[in-house]
Amino acid sequence: MVPSAVTPPMPDAPPPPPTSLHDELTHLLNMHSAENGSNTPDFLLSQYLVSCLALFDFIVNERTKWHGSSGQE
Repeated sequence: MVPSAVTPPMPDAPPPPPTSLHDELTHLLNMHSAENGSNTPDFLLSQYLVSCLALFDFIVNERTKWHGSSGQE
């Protein structure tokens, strides 16, 4: 019978890299405890910020269409 080798405990592996803007924002908000001021979960704040960016992009495109394709105001 071969004695079993004692396996040392593995150190905690770092979390996998975030895979989306939402995931990265959630991670950053959590890392900096930025959610503490409003007592809102970090994933909800991240969702809000991503939604704000999407709305901003939409409004900028609408403004561009309103001004015409020349881009001049």
